[in-house]
Amino acid sequence: TLDRSSAASDVYKRQHLLGFPERLAKAPYTRQAKRLFKRAAELRERIPRDDKRWMRSLQDAFENWLSYGELPEDELVRESVLVEGEMDALMRHFAGEDVSEVMADYDRVATTEQSDESLAELIRVAGR
Repeated sequence: TLDRSSAASDVYKRQHLLGFPERLAKAPYTRQAKRLFKRAAELRERIPRDDKRWMRSLQDAFENWLSYGELPEDELVRESVLVEGEMDALMRHFAGEDVSEVMADYDRVATTEQSDESLAELIRVAGR
């Protein structure tokens, strides 16, 4: 049988060896990407990665974010969803997609204490 935690760890190690996520830091988002990587590393220390139910709630929350533009009320889950969403946008940029609008919104939300106006715009864009 497949040990999922071991398989996930192996994927992470391979990605790290290939230079991810740092490889995603491409102009014009280099500075924003570095801030995001630092934020993600700090967040990894706070999330209960061994709690399968919590991780499932995070997955569900991220799917709701992508599908409906809905953010969870729990602060840690919410922050995790926003970091994951910004990382997703950075990956889309790396693949050649124009993400200038959504990256600007994520940057404003991350750097301006999640101002209501920036967050509302991000929710509007995410809910498309």
